[in-house]
Amino acid sequence: MLFTGEATRENAIWGEILNKIRVDISRFACIKVGGEIVSVARYAEDKGLSRMHGVYTLPEYRNKGFARQTVTSFTADILKCGRTPYLHVDKTNPVSNRLYLSIGYVYGKTKLEIERVVAP
Repeated sequence: MLFTGEATRENAIWGEILNKIRVDISRFACIKVGGEIVSVARYAEDKGLSRMHGVYTLPEYRNKGFARQTVTSFTADILKCGRTPYLHVDKTNPVSNRLYLSIGYVYGKTKLEIERVVAP
């Protein structure tokens, strides 16, 4: 019965589900080339901050500015809303760090450092 109500939009829960989907989708950015998604990014909001993550471009489409487009676009949108954008970065990844620094991001405090230890 609940499924029928939701599927036919007769239940108030359906509207809540649709709104959540709309919000979640609006937090993704993707770039398509020839109908194929080649670059993506996402952000999440928490306590006045907006964290970007999942920034990824397929290897064959890198160095074309796609990641720059998604990160720059999200950064501008987040700032317009009066929020603070930030990223968690891997300091050992010079390519992504160079990109983020060139956009205007700066290193903040280190929250977590992980070191891989290989057993002998």
